[in-house]
Amino acid sequence: MKNKSEKKNLRNKSIIEVKPSISKNNTSIDENITNKKNNYNLFLFACLIGLLLFVFFFLPSFVSQENFVEETSADQSELYIGPIESSEYDNISQEEISALRSTSEDLLSEILTQQSQINNLSPNIWANDKWLVYLDQINFGDDAFLSESFKDSIRFYQDAIFLGKELLDISTSIVEVSNDYGNRALATGDYLAAIDQFNLVLQIEKDNAIAIEGLGRAENLPEVINIMSEARSKQLSQEYELSIKLYSQVLEIDPKWQDAKNELNLVIAIVEKNSFDNFLSNAYTSLGAGDFNEANNFFNQALLLRPESEEVKNGILQAEQGAKFDAVRLFEARALAFEKRELWERVIEIYEEILTTDPNLEFAKDGLQRSRLRDDLDKKINNLIDNPRLLFDDNVLDDSGYILLQALEIDQPGPRITEQQEKLENIIRLASTPINIVINSDNLTDIVLYRKGSLGKFDTKTIELRPGNYTIVGNRNGYRDVRLNFEILPGLENMNIAVECKEKI
Repeated sequence: MKNKSEKKNLRNKSIIEVKPSISKNNTSIDENITNKKNNYNLFLFACLIGLLLFVFFFLPSFVSQENFVEETSADQSELYIGPIESSEYDNISQEEISALRSTSEDLLSEILTQQSQINNLSPNIWANDKWLVYLDQINFGDDAFLSESFKDSIRFYQDAIFLGKELLDISTSIVEVSNDYGNRALATGDYLAAIDQFNLVLQIEKDNAIAIEGLGRAENLPEVINIMSEARSKQLSQEYELSIKLYSQVLEIDPKWQDAKNELNLVIAIVEKNSFDNFLSNAYTSLGAGDFNEANNFFNQALLLRPESEEVKNGILQAEQGAKFDAVRLFEARALAFEKRELWERVIEIYEEILTTDPNLEFAKDGLQRSRLRDDLDKKINNLIDNPRLLFDDNVLDDSGYILLQALEIDQPGPRITEQQEKLENIIRLASTPINIVINSDNLTDIVLYRKGSLGKFDTKTIELRPGNYTIVGNRNGYRDVRLNFEILPGLENMNIAVECKEKI
């Protein structure tokens, strides 16, 4: 019993209570640490095992992080269990102890700077358990320091410093990633997500320039989106001057909004092209009418917009030469002017007028034949472009391929026929591309697809059909026939149809 009591007293002596709340102005390292700490309650497990009445074992306290355990008594505060008598310091000199203390103090000074730096980054928002572990490591080091277990305090402080560096790295990574995500959210128009990301950055780094700028842009984004929508609407309705004004307004709010820059440049290019085309059209009209001075004026206005345009330069040359042409050559010049504009009906009128004065003019006869062929081709292509459903018919589709081939064989095609070629080629491709049609039935109804034949009975069948109008009929003994007319439009990915005879006769 006596031995047991002595061991208990020995354990109690090894427990050192940590005093809280040391003044901030006190320069003592011990007082600075005590100011940071709440009291820790720990206990040292001791075991006494009897073996054969002669052998006793005593389990000493650990000098590691495992020394910190929870006290089972609910009314006691947390304590650091310091070294017991006959500790590791019995065999080292006072100078060595002082050196350990000095090292511990240096680490503590570094920790104070590091902890202040991390505190300014709002770690409670993003660091989660790592922050709590960091604080615990510091607290454990403080307890060890106060109990003059400097080797322990050095170890805990070093662990804390290492973890603090990790926390600083994490904060830097969060700032970079959140700024990146915020900018991506801006680009997709998700202003709420962008605001969240930039606000997170600013809670970590309140002066972060990227986040400050991004947050401002995100807060303006709803207004930007609304104005962009109105601008696009004006652009689609060809109110180009209004759309330019609205896109410019967006760029005043957010100079970095790339969509506004792109659309503004596009609309300006459209306005310039329209002006150029109008000048050119008026110039050729004046040239065809024999008003060479007016034609020259329009050509020169077009030249201001596109100084490198060979077509304009050639037009100016024609206008200058037009005044010198005789009556026949004047007609020819007018015809050529309309040919360049691909206005074939006007060209035909001019050549027919020339031939009324002299039916033997070879250039007029050749020009008339050429113009009639081009006019016929022009009308056929326009008819197919304006009525793409005509291509649902197999014969029309075949003919359209031949018409396209004629258009492609034209030597030195102008902009009109080139555009017609592209449009016709596109609608031919769409009309020729089969669409997956999923037909659902009940495996009892016999199904016939007109233009394709009998499909039989089935639950589900997928077939490929070209765009067009189709009729599908289902019949079943004892039930009323089902007839369904449907249209497959070009560009569909797939289409579902249900054919079942359900109504008994």
